[in-house]
Amino acid sequence: YQRRVRGEMITQIGVPGKSAPVVEFLQHFPKLENLTIQELRDSDADTTKEHKVETTDQHIPTRSGSILARFYFPDGEGPFPVVVYMHGGGWCRGSLNRTNYTCHFLSKFSESIVISLDYRLAPEHKFPAGIDDCYDAVCWVRDNFSSIKKAQSGRLAIAGDSAGGTYAVQVSLEVVRNKIDNFIDFQVLIYPCVDLLNLDTSSYKTYAEGNWLTKKSVDKFIDWYLPEGEDKKDPKVSAIYAPKEHLSKLPSTMIITAECDVLRDEDERFGQLLFELGVPVVINRYNGVCHGFFGVGFLDVFKKMTDTALLDVSNFIRSQFKK
Repeated sequence: YQRRVRGEMITQIGVPGKSAPVVEFLQHFPKLENLTIQELRDSDADTTKEHKVETTDQHIPTRSGSILARFYFPDGEGPFPVVVYMHGGGWCRGSLNRTNYTCHFLSKFSESIVISLDYRLAPEHKFPAGIDDCYDAVCWVRDNFSSIKKAQSGRLAIAGDSAGGTYAVQVSLEVVRNKIDNFIDFQVLIYPCVDLLNLDTSSYKTYAEGNWLTKKSVDKFIDWYLPEGEDKKDPKVSAIYAPKEHLSKLPSTMIITAECDVLRDEDERFGQLLFELGVPVVINRYNGVCHGFFGVGFLDVFKKMTDTALLDVSNFIRSQFKK
């Protein structure tokens, strides 16, 4: 099932409405807003490496010291383009291990070297620490292609899910703000949070409860993420409020949304804004699933739609790098 709505730029994949197995699964899942920071992090277990590729871990220098990164290498001699990946987790959780399934899959099927970043987490390291880590790491990759095994020099993209998608678009905007020649070929934003100010959209009202990411959990994550008094309309916090002259200079963008996600409307509105500003944009909405589905292909209830989305992203990455 796939359809493009006439007059809209959103491709919908899957039958609308949460399936009975997804509803049943979510009913037995603990509410994120009721968990402590440690309980949230303890749930970040290693994920299945179903599509295993070669990996190695190394530290990447940043302005604060260094962060750990995991490099995923596809089979073959290469050279291969590079995708820097930023994991999700409400800015306060997430890990290299929990993103294994996603990054192994993307490396194998996009035929790219994927570099997953273990950026600093809130609330110990509040905004903008995570953005700084990701930006510094992406710049390090730009300057060190020759030291990355099998890397194709100068071919670089970024991607991220949820909080990582928030960071990915902020990295692209930071390149624009710093007036650097745009060295990022394209970006893939998987249900990012681009508007921390307006939590009153239609999708927030419809899916405020009964999903992994609820309105109450978003409120909690924002409190942990932002320093007290931080302006939520600051373009470095909420990308959707960035000046149009900055947004218009963003690279080609793929946006992934989930039908049953509080963030769906702001993400699709952001994609429409970029399109109106002349940025090449692809928006895919995956029906019947909620926020978080992209990273849980190791769970049977989400596997079919997760793998579909992962393959769509892999195909987009491969096609973009061929340009």
